Amino acid sequence: MRRRDARGFTMIELVVALGIVVILLAILIPRYVALVRHTLATQAMADLFAVRAAGYICYAEAGSWPAECSAGVIPKELVQYLPKAFTFQTREYRLDWENWRRPDGSARSPRTGILIGVSVVSKDTGFLRDVQNVIANASFRRISKRKATLEILGISGRL
Repeated sequence: MRRRDARGFTMIELVVALGIVVILLAILIPRYVALVRHTLATQAMADLFAVRAAGYICYAEAGSWPAECSAGVIPKELVQYLPKAFTFQTREYRLDWENWRRPDGSARSPRTGILIGVSVVSKDTGFLRDVQNVIANASFRRISKRKATLEILGISGRL
């Protein structure tokens, strides 16, 4: 019987070792991606609630809601009530302050039943689903494929 060289690995040993590594990666990478998405969804939820709180404070002090702004832009009325360096635009999503009230008080968007709200806008529909799962609140609903809104004031007038 011939003794093999103790300095190297056989091809079978290398294939088995690589196979184990590939199987572990196939299990761990999707879990890591899901964890990162859940973390981002939780951050988006915190951002939505911070903007909602700032909107309530603004309304309490000024007697009116901030004006409508485009997605990613902080309404100037909210700036003083938000944390320093707070942003409405991240790599994964943008926030959008929604004010669907006309000057006469009527709704511009009776389809949704929301007059005042804050939305999260993302191209990633899975991310919006994750945000919806994290919030799990009836006042947070999907408006379109790319947008979900947290209601602050509805047509009923209830805060």
